[in-house]
Amino acid sequence: MDRRESLKLMLLAAVTPSRLLATDGTPPAGATFASDWRSWPTMRWVGPAFWGNRLQDWRLQDGVVTCEVAAANRTLHCLTHRATGQEFTSAITVDASSLVGSSDAEACTGLRIGIIGRNADPRSAAVHGSGLDVGITATGTLRIGDLVGDIALPLTEPLRLEVQSRSTPTGTAVELSAHAREDTPPLATLILGSLPADRTLGSL
Repeated sequence: MDRRESLKLMLLAAVTPSRLLATDGTPPAGATFASDWRSWPTMRWVGPAFWGNRLQDWRLQDGVVTCEVAAANRTLHCLTHRATGQEFTSAITVDASSLVGSSDAEACTGLRIGIIGRNADPRSAAVHGSGLDVGITATGTLRIGDLVGDIALPLTEPLRLEVQSRSTPTGTAVELSAHAREDTPPLATLILGSLPADRTLGSL
Protein backbone atom coordinates (compact mmCIF):
# COMPACT_ATOMS: atom_id res chain seq x y z
CA MET A 1 0.00 0.00 0.00
CA ASP A 2 1.07 3.55 -0.67
CA ARG A 3 0.22 5.25 2.60
CA ARG A 4 0.40 8.89 3.61
CA GLU A 5 -2.63 9.64 5.69
CA SER A 6 -4.08 10.39 9.10
CA LEU A 7 -5.65 7.47 10.89
CA LYS A 8 -8.12 8.99 13.32
CA LEU A 9 -9.38 5.77 14.83
CA MET A 10 -8.71 2.09 14.33
CA LEU A 11 -11.34 -0.34 15.59
CA LEU A 12 -10.18 -3.88 14.97
CA ALA A 13 -12.95 -6.46 15.15
CA ALA A 14 -16.28 -6.51 16.92
CA VAL A 15 -16.68 -10.28 17.02
CA THR A 16 -17.21 -13.32 19.19
CA PRO A 17 -14.32 -14.40 21.44
CA SER A 18 -13.54 -17.34 19.16
CA ARG A 19 -12.93 -15.02 16.23
CA LEU A 20 -10.55 -12.48 17.76
CA LEU A 21 -7.73 -13.70 19.97
CA ALA A 22 -4.92 -12.07 21.82
CA THR A 23 -1.55 -13.18 20.49
CA ASP A 24 -1.08 -15.39 23.55
CA GLY A 25 -4.23 -17.32 22.59
CA THR A 26 -6.60 -15.77 25.14
CA PRO A 27 -9.74 -13.87 24.10
CA PRO A 28 -9.83 -10.17 25.03
CA ALA A 29 -12.58 -8.84 27.27
CA GLY A 30 -15.68 -8.24 25.18
CA ALA A 31 -13.89 -9.61 22.09
CA THR A 32 -13.15 -6.11 20.80
CA PHE A 33 -10.09 -3.98 20.34
CA ALA A 34 -9.80 -0.23 19.81
CA SER A 35 -6.81 2.06 19.64
CA ASP A 36 -6.32 4.49 22.53
CA TRP A 37 -4.29 7.08 20.62
CA ARG A 38 -6.48 9.91 21.90
CA SER A 39 -5.08 9.38 25.39
CA TRP A 40 -1.44 9.45 24.26
CA PRO A 41 0.77 12.56 23.94
CA THR A 42 2.29 13.77 20.69
CA MET A 43 5.40 11.71 19.94
CA ARG A 44 7.29 9.77 17.27
CA TRP A 45 5.91 6.43 18.45
CA VAL A 46 2.46 4.88 17.99
CA GLY A 47 2.33 2.86 21.20
CA PRO A 48 3.15 -0.70 22.31
CA ALA A 49 0.18 -2.35 20.54
CA PHE A 50 1.37 -1.46 17.02
CA TRP A 51 4.33 -2.03 14.75
CA GLY A 52 4.95 0.51 11.99
CA ASN A 53 6.71 -0.30 8.73
CA ARG A 54 8.96 1.66 8.77
CA LEU A 55 8.94 2.72 12.41
CA GLN A 56 10.48 6.12 11.72
CA ASP A 57 7.78 7.00 9.17
CA TRP A 58 4.96 7.05 11.71
CA ARG A 59 4.10 9.63 14.36
CA LEU A 60 1.30 10.37 16.80
CA GLN A 61 0.04 13.94 17.07
CA ASP A 62 -3.08 15.19 18.87
CA GLY A 63 -4.59 11.70 18.95
CA VAL A 64 -4.06 11.10 15.23
CA VAL A 65 -1.53 8.70 13.71
CA THR A 66 0.14 9.90 10.51
CA CYS A 67 2.46 8.21 8.04
CA GLU A 68 4.86 10.91 6.89
CA VAL A 69 6.35 9.08 3.90
CA ALA A 70 4.41 8.17 0.76
CA ALA A 71 5.86 4.87 -0.38
CA ALA A 72 4.87 1.26 -0.96
CA ASN A 73 3.94 -0.97 1.99
CA ARG A 74 3.81 1.67 4.70
CA THR A 75 1.73 -0.34 7.14
CA LEU A 76 0.74 -0.30 10.80
CA HIS A 77 0.23 -3.73 12.36
CA CYS A 78 -1.77 -4.61 15.46
CA LEU A 79 0.55 -6.72 17.62
CA THR A 80 -1.90 -7.75 20.32
CA HIS A 81 -4.79 -9.33 18.39
CA ARG A 82 -5.46 -11.32 15.23
CA ALA A 83 -8.47 -12.74 13.39
CA THR A 84 -8.85 -16.48 13.95
CA GLY A 85 -12.27 -16.94 12.33
CA GLN A 86 -14.06 -15.78 9.21
CA GLU A 87 -16.68 -13.67 11.00
CA PHE A 88 -15.36 -10.27 12.09
CA THR A 89 -15.69 -6.57 11.41
CA SER A 90 -13.08 -3.83 11.38
CA ALA A 91 -13.19 -0.08 10.81
CA ILE A 92 -10.77 2.79 10.35
CA THR A 93 -11.11 6.51 9.64
CA VAL A 94 -8.63 7.79 7.06
CA ASP A 95 -7.69 11.14 5.58
CA ALA A 96 -6.77 10.20 2.01
CA SER A 97 -6.59 13.73 0.62
CA SER A 98 -2.83 13.44 0.04
CA LEU A 99 -3.52 10.70 -2.52
CA VAL A 100 -5.31 13.13 -4.84
CA GLY A 101 -3.32 13.62 -8.03
CA SER A 102 -1.02 10.67 -7.36
CA SER A 103 0.64 9.29 -10.49
CA ASP A 104 0.76 5.83 -8.90
CA ALA A 105 -2.20 3.79 -10.14
CA GLU A 106 -1.73 1.40 -7.21
CA ALA A 107 -1.85 4.14 -4.54
CA CYS A 108 -4.31 3.08 -1.85
CA THR A 109 -4.99 3.63 1.84
CA GLY A 110 -7.06 1.53 4.22
CA LEU A 111 -6.64 -1.83 5.92
CA ARG A 112 -4.67 -4.98 5.24
CA ILE A 113 -6.34 -8.09 6.63
CA GLY A 114 -5.45 -11.78 6.74
CA ILE A 115 -1.73 -11.04 7.11
CA ILE A 116 0.41 -14.17 7.23
CA GLY A 117 4.18 -14.23 7.74
CA ARG A 118 6.88 -16.73 6.89
CA ASN A 119 6.09 -18.65 10.07
CA ALA A 120 3.34 -18.76 12.72
CA ASP A 121 4.92 -16.06 14.89
CA PRO A 122 2.77 -12.86 14.70
CA ARG A 123 6.00 -10.85 14.66
CA SER A 124 6.86 -12.47 11.32
CA ALA A 125 3.52 -11.28 9.93
CA ALA A 126 4.22 -7.74 11.13
CA VAL A 127 7.61 -7.54 9.42
CA HIS A 128 7.44 -9.90 6.44
CA GLY A 129 3.75 -10.71 6.09
CA SER A 130 1.39 -10.34 3.13
CA GLY A 131 -2.38 -10.04 3.16
CA LEU A 132 -5.50 -8.70 1.45
CA ASP A 133 -5.59 -4.92 0.92
CA VAL A 134 -8.98 -3.22 1.38
CA GLY A 135 -9.30 0.53 1.11
CA ILE A 136 -9.73 3.53 -1.14
CA THR A 137 -7.62 4.51 -4.14
CA ALA A 138 -6.23 7.85 -5.28
CA THR A 139 -9.24 8.22 -7.59
CA GLY A 140 -11.70 7.75 -4.72
CA THR A 141 -12.84 4.24 -5.67
CA LEU A 142 -13.10 1.38 -3.20
CA ARG A 143 -10.72 -1.55 -3.59
CA ILE A 144 -10.58 -5.11 -2.27
CA GLY A 145 -7.47 -6.87 -3.58
CA ASP A 146 -7.61 -6.53 -7.38
CA LEU A 147 -11.33 -5.68 -7.40
CA VAL A 148 -12.00 -1.95 -7.81
CA GLY A 149 -15.39 -0.24 -7.52
CA ASP A 150 -16.95 2.10 -10.07
CA ILE A 151 -18.09 4.92 -7.74
CA ALA A 152 -15.53 7.70 -7.22
CA LEU A 153 -15.83 9.44 -3.86
CA PRO A 154 -14.36 12.87 -3.08
CA LEU A 155 -11.26 12.68 -0.89
CA THR A 156 -11.51 16.20 0.50
CA GLU A 157 -12.85 15.01 3.87
CA PRO A 158 -11.91 12.02 6.07
CA LEU A 159 -13.82 8.81 5.38
CA ARG A 160 -14.72 5.93 7.65
CA LEU A 161 -14.00 2.58 6.02
CA GLU A 162 -15.86 -0.43 7.42
CA VAL A 163 -14.84 -3.99 6.55
CA GLN A 164 -16.88 -7.11 7.20
CA SER A 165 -15.58 -10.64 6.70
CA ARG A 166 -18.18 -13.39 6.71
CA SER A 167 -18.39 -17.08 5.90
CA THR A 168 -20.26 -18.30 2.83
CA PRO A 169 -21.15 -21.78 1.53
CA THR A 170 -18.14 -21.56 -0.80
CA GLY A 171 -15.61 -19.83 1.46
CA THR A 172 -15.34 -16.22 2.63
CA ALA A 173 -16.83 -12.92 1.44
CA VAL A 174 -15.45 -9.46 2.23
CA GLU A 175 -17.62 -6.33 2.16
CA LEU A 176 -16.10 -2.84 2.23
CA SER A 177 -18.19 0.30 2.72
CA ALA A 178 -17.27 4.00 2.95
CA HIS A 179 -19.10 6.38 5.27
CA ALA A 180 -18.91 10.10 5.98
CA ARG A 181 -18.71 9.19 9.68
CA GLU A 182 -19.81 6.49 12.08
CA ASP A 183 -23.51 5.55 12.06
CA THR A 184 -24.22 7.12 8.67
CA PRO A 185 -25.44 5.37 5.49
CA PRO A 186 -22.72 4.04 3.16
CA LEU A 187 -21.57 6.31 0.35
CA ALA A 188 -20.31 3.31 -1.62
CA THR A 189 -20.06 -0.44 -1.08
CA LEU A 190 -17.89 -3.14 -2.66
CA ILE A 191 -18.18 -6.91 -2.13
CA LEU A 192 -15.69 -9.62 -3.03
CA GLY A 193 -17.01 -13.16 -2.60
CA SER A 194 -15.79 -16.69 -3.19
CA LEU A 195 -12.50 -16.19 -1.37
CA PRO A 196 -10.79 -19.20 0.27
CA ALA A 197 -12.11 -19.86 3.77
CA ASP A 198 -8.80 -18.86 5.38
CA ARG A 199 -8.13 -15.75 3.25
CA THR A 200 -9.00 -13.24 5.99
CA LEU A 201 -7.45 -15.13 8.91
CA GLY A 202 -4.32 -13.70 10.47
CA SER A 203 -3.00 -10.35 11.60
CA LEU A 204 -4.47 -6.94 10.79
